[in-house]
Amino acid sequence: MDGGPGFSAYLVDYQNAGLYLHALVAVPDKAAPPQGYPVLIANHGFHPDPPRYGFTPDGRNWRPGNYYRPVPAAFTAAGFLVVMPDFRGHNGSATCVFMPNVPASAYYAEDVVALIGGLAAIDKADTGNLFLWGHSMGGPITLQTLLASASVRAVSLWSTANVQPVMGDTAPFDFKHSRAPDLDGVRPTVMTKQEQADSMPAPLPNNRLTYLRAPLLLHHAVGDKSTAYSGSANLAEELQRLGKSHRLHSYPGNEHFLTGAQFETAVARDIEFFRTWMRPATAP
Repeated sequence: MDGGPGFSAYLVDYQNAGLYLHALVAVPDKAAPPQGYPVLIANHGFHPDPPRYGFTPDGRNWRPGNYYRPVPAAFTAAGFLVVMPDFRGHNGSATCVFMPNVPASAYYAEDVVALIGGLAAIDKADTGNLFLWGHSMGGPITLQTLLASASVRAVSLWSTANVQPVMGDTAPFDFKHSRAPDLDGVRPTVMTKQEQADSMPAPLPNNRLTYLRAPLLLHHAVGDKSTAYSGSANLAEELQRLGKSHRLHSYPGNEHFLTGAQFETAVARDIEFFRTWMRPATAP
């Protein structure tokens, strides 16, 4: 695929739940460290027309599209190999039925967990230094992914959507005995709309946050009209109550996806944060 300033790009295919899925891989032009590039999986937000995800306004199929193109450009410039999954039903990734609304994030998280399981097949990927980034709907997707994989070093959430308790009462992943992804840990039960309404009366923080192991960095504009700032504030409050390592950065204005100087500031904070939690280089 066409890349961008400072990076080349290609697509990878992988399977999950009998579906053929795709992910963009953006590779820095700079030489890789001996152990490979640290990996950042970037989980995109809601798209109103999933099959058109990654298309530009002029109809060009150019993942991740104009809206998210600054993400691979910024993080590859810092030396990260950036992997951006389509999610099932998006662009050319297969789906049986597109899952709208709340249950979708758990199915998308399952797709990310499956992708993590295949990262070792990506050339020059340092799977020992894996980080997650999520924007908007990508926030709940990222948090649910964390429940099923113990290999993530640190996480950044931008303008996260409210975290909902959609995971049910299944046992959490046992982090002490395995580092392999656990798909059953994120597979939800499909509910009717009425059941969803009855079981989720308010946007409360996920009651399984206690099982998170990775430190989190949160970014949110206080006037965001798409996902309320209170979602990140409530999440930070719950993480504080649970004693989880985190920090919330607030930004003036109402941008849902930070741009300009705010984008540069948030990216710089992410890179510093990730490097703080990066595992020291070891022999390949």
